Amino acid sequence: MHSSPWKCYRCDLLFRDEDHAGMHKDISGHSVTKLRAAAGRQPALPRRLDRPPEAGAAAGR
Repeated sequence: MHSSPWKCYRCDLLFRDEDHAGMHKDISGHSVTKLRAAAGRQPALPRRLDRPPEAGAAAGR
């Protein structure tokens, strides 16, 4: 089970880890909010930006 993601609405950033969200808060002074799931659903976590999407990687070959 994944932990709930954290979001900075001012920067429009999502954090998977509470420690990273806390570092962002300390550095930027922005508030971060823990996202909650609606009706028992787990909120979607952000996709990793350092990996290309599978469809794009296969299409480039």
